Amino acid sequence: MRRQELDGFIEGLFGQEDVVDLPERAHRGLDILGELHALFAAVLAIAIHETKAATDKSMETTPRHMREMTKNAEHAMHAIVLSCKRARKQMLAALPLVAKRMVKNQQMRWSLSGAHLMLQVRVAMVNGNLRQRLREKPDLPAPPLHPIFQPTPPLLRAA
Repeated sequence: MRRQELDGFIEGLFGQEDVVDLPERAHRGLDILGELHALFAAVLAIAIHETKAATDKSMETTPRHMREMTKNAEHAMHAIVLSCKRARKQMLAALPLVAKRMVKNQQMRWSLSGAHLMLQVRVAMVNGNLRQRLREKPDLPAPPLHPIFQPTPPLLRAA
């Protein structure tokens, strides 16, 4: 039963993705869940093995150990959820500022493009690649010139 619960948690965490970028604490929690999943599978394999008879002592201690493993699994799942939630809060920390600046009656309110640019900077800062992105030269189109200032090709001048 617990093994199926762990499978469902992992499936819900990853969804259709094979790889998800998670915080470090979530990775540690996933490692713990992987080990517990293997332990639950091993206990199930031993329990259904017909040739080995269980001793009275093992029948007494196994439920206690299963409860401890269940507590550890719940603790690891809780740690994963909290670390992902904390990372998401840090990523979205700039959104209240954007919402405040986008209100209609705000003096000097931001345009949509200005807010978009600010959020791009914030995301680059959270991802840790802001310095690299600032070094890059963007491919900007040439600014539009008035027709008077545009050079005329030589063959058109001759006509």
